[in-house]
Amino acid sequence: MADLSDINQVKRRNSAAILKMPGVQGIGVEGDENGNDVLAIYVSANSPEVTDLLPKEIEGYPVKVVHSSPFRSLPAKSAS
Repeated sequence: MADLSDINQVKRRNSAAILKMPGVQGIGVEGDENGNDVLAIYVSANSPEVTDLLPKEIEGYPVKVVHSSPFRSLPAKSAS
């Protein structure tokens, strides 16, 4: 298994382009069912039009598509 910093570098290099794709809300690093690192791409729409546009792997790391409800910003906490 590769060093976790490797997949995080891949995520950083590719995040801007992935986040510009329609329906994409976020990108993260997760483990699959076997404990291997994967790039998780969070999408708001459960439609083939969105998921078909996403790569199956990025720089040798598999992509896992995660369907989620829309992300929303939380208000900033004030310093006490």
